Amino acid sequence: MGREIKFSLVYRDMWQSSGKYVPRVDQLVKVAPAIIEMGCFDRVETNGGALEQVNLLYGENPNRAVREWTAPLRKAGLQTHMLERGLNALRMNPVPADVRELMFKVKKAQGTDISRSFCGLNDPRNLQLSIEYAKKAGMISQAALSITHSPVHTVAYYMGLVDKLVEYGCDEICLKDMAGIGRPNILGELVHDIKTKYPHIKVQDVITIQQMLKADGFIVKDVNMNAYMEVRKLTQEFIDDFLGYWIDPNNSHMSSLLVGCGLPGGMMGSMMADLKGFQNAINAGQRARGKKELSLDELMVMLFQEVEYVWPRLGYPPLVTPFSQYCKNTALMNLMATLQGKPRWSTIDKDTWNMILGKMGRLPGPLAPEIIELAREKGLEFYEGNPQDAFPNELPKFEQMMKDEGWDEGEDREELFELAMHERQYRDYRSGIAKERFNAELEEKRAKAGAPIVITRPVVEVPKVDVAALTAAHPAALPVQAPVKGQLLWQIDVDNASMAPAVGKSFKKGEAIAYIQTYYGIEAVEAATDCRLLAVCAQQGDKLEKNEVFAVVE
Repeated sequence: MGREIKFSLVYRDMWQSSGKYVPRVDQLVKVAPAIIEMGCFDRVETNGGALEQVNLLYGENPNRAVREWTAPLRKAGLQTHMLERGLNALRMNPVPADVRELMFKVKKAQGTDISRSFCGLNDPRNLQLSIEYAKKAGMISQAALSITHSPVHTVAYYMGLVDKLVEYGCDEICLKDMAGIGRPNILGELVHDIKTKYPHIKVQDVITIQQMLKADGFIVKDVNMNAYMEVRKLTQEFIDDFLGYWIDPNNSHMSSLLVGCGLPGGMMGSMMADLKGFQNAINAGQRARGKKELSLDELMVMLFQEVEYVWPRLGYPPLVTPFSQYCKNTALMNLMATLQGKPRWSTIDKDTWNMILGKMGRLPGPLAPEIIELAREKGLEFYEGNPQDAFPNELPKFEQMMKDEGWDEGEDREELFELAMHERQYRDYRSGIAKERFNAELEEKRAKAGAPIVITRPVVEVPKVDVAALTAAHPAALPVQAPVKGQLLWQIDVDNASMAPAVGKSFKKGEAIAYIQTYYGIEAVEAATDCRLLAVCAQQGDKLEKNEVFAVVE
């Protein structure tokens, strides 16, 4: 009798590879019956960082989305699972422990059965609290190994991580091969060793080839093809409705170059957007030096090659969120620098430095001597402690914010959780700005595509700031001016830079407040002294003139 194989659907996650948004809650609820009717799934991944933030970006409540999306699946007996990033939980940067603990309580109450927790650095310290909090909330704790291929990522390396995760009490182990570059012999040996040493632990792998497994004697459920075709039809409806306006046609062409550099397929959307954004600046420099302009394909090959160069020198961090973005950003900045005749490593953003310095966890491999020397030149210190200790609890601060705003903490405190996890996006959702911004963007894209304009909304602008009045009211206030003419970038990573920093954010002297993309490259606008943000006067992508005020600090 063959062993039974169960399948898990990651329907909500597929959108991350294609475009900016995911289906709305009404669309997810509409497709759920057809997914159930397919009859081959025991689990469905229903939520995670992308779903939470994207719902806020188009002005919807992610808490409602999770509750309504999980309900029909759980009623049919399917388990639901979420994806969370360990220390980073549902966002791109570290999260205080008390906010992480509240997340598991909220998600369990909303109908999520399983937490798939991963750390992009495979640092078990970043997963210990995820396992503890998930089990405490009554969830199944599935701890994931971020799979990649390098000299340091051996079976022995991963088994050392498994030993720690089992010691912490995880119920299941997942092999998360983000870029599909795990070697079959290594993965096979790893699964064998896990099951031999820990027979009580379930192992969830990335293999989802139903017919191949069936032919090899495994017991697998049949697929209801009529229901499958219905899921396909509904998916196309969602794309035609609004999702398709954000899907780059080039993203449908898989590139074998991804396998070489180890980046996951989900990076294609943001990476192509990055390259398009920088192409004009790069080619302006090429023309100025009498060199040939570069096509997007040429730039893509150069970027992939630069990622291959950068990755081992940054300690072989598995290329999964957010570390794939950090390595890609550094490679992009290196590419810009070298094309301008400057040295590599001229620009490294704050989050990448935090990774390098150990503030997000222990890197799998050693840093290159040139990176260590660069850190020393900048007077930066390497962090040896537990990463979580560097981010103290913050829930009381957000509880007070809710009281000050007159907002209810919500069922199972889920509204408090959203504010604490994604403060700026949540505030824009509550104010209605997010929905107005999304509708204006959708209207513009439909117009460009020649489609009928269905939604009529005013174009959203950043509220006008009376700089003179603000500086008069705050004697220590200072206007922040663009040092050069160019395009405002609040963050370099365009995939996560749709929002300016929240008013009140603090900056250290010398820290980049924002960046200006010029025809010759990127200029960082650094804080002249320790300060905090008083007002934002321009939004991501705005064209600024030299000396134009785009923010006020004090």
